[in-house]
Amino acid sequence: MKRTFKLITWYIMLNKRLFRKKSFIAVLILLPFLAWGLSEVSKQESGILTVALVAAKYDAADNDIGAFEDSKDLTEVIENIKESGSVIHFIDADSEEDAYNLILSHDVDAAWVFPASLKKAAASYLGKFKPVVKVIQKEEGTLYDLSKEIIYKNIFPYISYAAYRGYMYNIFGKTSKDKDFDNEIKAAYESINIKDNIVEFDYIGSESSPENQTDINQRGYLLSPLRGLMAVWLMLCGFAAAMYYKSDLQAGLFTWLDSDLQPVTGLAYIFSILINSGIMMLAAFAVSGVFTSLYAEIINMLMLIIAVSGFCSLIGILCKSIYQIAAIMPLSLIASIVLSPVFADIGVRRLQILTPLFYYLKVFYIKDYIYGFFIYILIIYILYFSAALISGKL
Repeated sequence: MKRTFKLITWYIMLNKRLFRKKSFIAVLILLPFLAWGLSEVSKQESGILTVALVAAKYDAADNDIGAFEDSKDLTEVIENIKESGSVIHFIDADSEEDAYNLILSHDVDAAWVFPASLKKAAASYLGKFKPVVKVIQKEEGTLYDLSKEIIYKNIFPYISYAAYRGYMYNIFGKTSKDKDFDNEIKAAYESINIKDNIVEFDYIGSESSPENQTDINQRGYLLSPLRGLMAVWLMLCGFAAAMYYKSDLQAGLFTWLDSDLQPVTGLAYIFSILINSGIMMLAAFAVSGVFTSLYAEIINMLMLIIAVSGFCSLIGILCKSIYQIAAIMPLSLIASIVLSPVFADIGVRRLQILTPLFYYLKVFYIKDYIYGFFIYILIIYILYFSAALISGKL
C-alpha cells in the first residue's frame, strides 16, 4: 500500500516538474496549432497536377437552339470535372491559344480542349473516329495518363448515347433524322436506371467499410500523412522521456525507491510523459479534421502509448547513457517513417512489424491488426522485463 502511495505521489510530482519546463509546455501547445494550420492550408486550391480546361464557345449568332442546349451540357461536364474532388487542380482557360501559353509559362501542366457540342463530337467520333477532346501537354507520365480517366468518365455518357442512337437507327432502317423516333429511343435509354456501381469494393476488416474509406479519401492529400507524422512525434517524445529518465537516474533522483521498482519506475516515467503527448495528439486530430470516432481514437492511442513506452524503455535499459539513446533515436525514427505507412506502404511485413507505428496506422483501416498490436505489446514487455532481469535491475 505504501509503495502504491509513493508511486502515485511520484507521478503527480513528475507531472508538476514537467509542466514547470516552458519548452515542454510549448511543444504540447504548438502541436494542435500546427495541425490546425496544416488543415487550413489543405483547404486551399492545391494539387499534384494543374490542368487548364478550355470550352469551345457557342456562337449565339447561329440562333441554334440545339447548339445552345449542347453548350449547357458542356458547361455541366466542366463543372463536374472541377468539382470531382481529386488531387488535380483545374482552372479555366479562354481559348486553346491561352492554354498553350499557360503550359509554356509553366502555370499549368496540361490542357484539355472540349468541343462546343459533345453530342456532335461523339457522333463524329463513332462515324469518323475523330477525337472528342484534345489533350495538350509537354511530357508523358503515369500521372498524366491517370488524369485522363477523368475525361473518359465524363464524356462516356455522350459516347454511349451516340452509339446507342446509331445502333437503333441502323436496326430500324432509319436513314434520316426522325424527331419522334429520337424522343422515343431517348426515353427508353433514360429509363434504364443503374442504381449500383458496376464495381463493388470489398474491404478486409469490419472497420474498413466503404463509408470509412470514402471519409478518408475525401480529406485533402496534405492531411493524409498527418496521423503518421504525429505518431512519429509521439515516438520522439518517448525517446526524450527515456533520456530524461536516464539522466534523473544517474543523478540519483530515485535512490529513495526500491531497486526492484526501477523497471516499473522507468515505464511509468515514460508513460506519464506520453499520456500528456497523447492528449495533445487527440486535440490536434480534432482540430485538423482527421478524428474518426472517440472510441477508436482513445483505444488506439492508449495502445500506441503503451507500445511506445515499452519500446523506448527497452532502448533505454539497453543503453548505458543518454548519448547512446540519442544516437539510436534518429535511426529509429527514420526507420519508423520508412517502414510504417506514413506516406506509403512499402509492403515489407517482416521489417514493418518491428515498429509500433505500423500497427497503430494500420488498425484504422483494418481492424484485425489490433490482434497483432496486442501481440507486439506483449513481446516488447517480455523483452523489456527480461532485459531488466538480466541486467540485475529486477
